[in-house]
Formats: sequence, C-alpha cells, structure tokens
Amino acid sequence: MKAQLNPELKKCFKEIVNIVEQYESNPRRYHSSGFFLQGAAGTGRTFLYNCLCSYLGALGKIVRCVTSSGIAAQLLPGDRTAHSRFMIPLSNGLNSGCNISSNSPLAHLIRKTSLIIWDVVPMQHKSSFKAVNWTLNGICHVSDSSLFGKIRTVLGGDFAQILPVVRRGSRQATVQACIQHSSIWNSLQVLRLKTSIRIEAHNSNEICIGFLKSLVNDLNIYGKIFLPEYIRKVETVDLLCDQLYPRALLDEAVKSHSTLIGRAILAFKNDTVNDFNHSLLDKMPGTEHRFEAVNKVELSEEAAASEHYAVEYLQSINLASISSSSLRLKVGRVILMRNLSPKYGMCNGTRLRLEINRNCLTGSYFRWQVG
Repeated sequence: MKAQLNPELKKCFKEIVNIVEQYESNPRRYHSSGFFLQGAAGTGRTFLYNCLCSYLGALGKIVRCVTSSGIAAQLLPGDRTAHSRFMIPLSNGLNSGCNISSNSPLAHLIRKTSLIIWDVVPMQHKSSFKAVNWTLNGICHVSDSSLFGKIRTVLGGDFAQILPVVRRGSRQATVQACIQHSSIWNSLQVLRLKTSIRIEAHNSNEICIGFLKSLVNDLNIYGKIFLPEYIRKVETVDLLCDQLYPRALLDEAVKSHSTLIGRAILAFKNDTVNDFNHSLLDKMPGTEHRFEAVNKVELSEEAAASEHYAVEYLQSINLASISSSSLRLKVGRVILMRNLSPKYGMCNGTRLRLEINRNCLTGSYFRWQVG
C-alpha cells in the first residue's frame, strides 16, 4: 500500500507516522496536537487511513478508526461510528461528556491507543468533539488544555460535502455548529489532498470531475445550472430505471448477488426513493410478497366510541422516521435502512439477499444474507 501512495499521500503518511513515533520515544516532550486531513472524494483519504492502520498495526500499535456515518464506517477497520465507539450523547449539549467510565475496559483500551482516525468530521456537530476531547482528557489523566488525551488524532473530511444538520437552524446556525468554530480547531494541523487517484491523466472522467469542482469553487455559478451535453438526461423515472437497470440485469440479479454492485440511484426525497423501488420491484422476476403492518390506536372506551380510525387510514400514513406500512418484497436483493448490527457489517446501505419461507408455523420466516 505504501508503494501505491502518490507524493501528497506519502507526505501526509510520513508526518502522521513521525508524530506517533516521536511520542512513543519521548512522551514528556510531546506537545498536544492533531491533524485535519482535507481531501475531496477520490483523493485517497480512505486509502491513506487503511495504509496507516496496516503499518502501525504491524508494529504492534493500536489504531482506532471511527467515522460520523454508518456507511463510511464499513470502509475502515472496526466498522464503528464515533457515537458508538466513544458513547457520544445524542443531545448537542455543550457541557456534556461521553458515557465512558475511567475503570471500564474501553477506557483501558483508549489509554493504550497510539492513533485515532476520525473520518467525515465536517458533518459532525462541534459539541461531539468537545465531549470526546473532555472525556479522553479525563480518562488519560491529562490537563483540560490537552487535545484528545494526548492521543495522536487524525480528523478528516471534505467541507464541500454536507455540514452538521441543525434542527430548524438557519445558515448561520449550521456554520456555527461546524468543527471550524470548535475550540479544538486552532490546535489542528491541516493537511490537504488535491490530486485525484481515481482518474488518470487525459481520462474522459477528468472533464466531469472538473465540472463538479467548479460547482463548489466557482463563485460565478449560481441560480439555475445547465448540465453539460455529455451528461445523459431522462424525463421520467421509468426511463432512468431502464437506463441503469435493464431487464436482463434484473433477471440476473436474482441469481447473483454481485450483479448490481456499482449501480445506485440517489434522490432528494423519500417519496422519490419509493417510486424508484416500486418501479424496479415490478420489473424484477419472481412472486411478490406483501406484508401489511398491524396498525391500531390505543384509546379508552369512551374515546373509541366517538373516534374511530379505519385500518386503511392508518396504513396510508408513511413517515420518514418509521417503516412503511406496506412491505413489498421479492426473493433477491433489498437495502437495509436502519442500523441493526454494525459489528457484523449491518449498517445503513448494506445490500442483502432475501429468502422467504412461508411454511413455518409462526408465519413467514426471513433469512438475510449480506451481499
């Protein structure tokens, strides 16, 4: 992996490894500091993380990798989010710490950690970093002015991507919640990755990459954006599904779980996602299995006599925070929408293969295979 690093990645690799080795050789002279690795998608940020984990792990050192999202966690060793690993409270209280006891096995493991890698941090609220910083300083028995308990830390991400989500917050509130307005930001050394390793020189994709970068960096582009001619455009959902998922491909996907790898459709709203799913489900071969939710309202006898809610009305309610009232399935592939077991790779976006057996005495039996 070291041989595949380009000059930018090699420079970042050496600086991070040197800090770890300097602290191991003389902890008393080590000044508390950390890194922020700024790199857009395709610049090799995740590849560098895995290279650091392999290199330091071969030297017998402990590296803890976390991310701010469940999907990104699957790309790093450990498959853990920051909230799961550091027990970060869900509330954004600025004076709250993490739920880690100083005598717990996790605290003992943290004290032996040589490097912490935390990716996709621009989307994390700044209170999370303050909570982790305060907790690690207490666990490692260092002063409050130290950074992450003097554990060498690499934070990474791209500010061109999504920022923290502030409930009913204005643009100013969103910017204020970012890590750049955190008390730890001035203690971080910024490392930048600018060269994409996904495309080669004179590659046809380089034109598209340049267009995407201009959307973020060119201040003259605003308002209505006109797509270049080389980007294919369709008018309806059905045409888009036919382009990305032709009938022959859907027929093969039922037999082979790797057929649809590398294909996905992104949408802004859940209703649009449902339209895509229903359209593709109708085109997939096999028998459809429909499972209706058992919906009822718990009311007193007096209220039940005056207010009657029909089952059809309850099943028509579909909220973003709960599962659909009608589950349509076919044997083949489905997508996991909730974190069930990150330890076994069952995070948001995990592709699963479904098998249904209706011969069980208790009803339907589901068997999931990670694809």
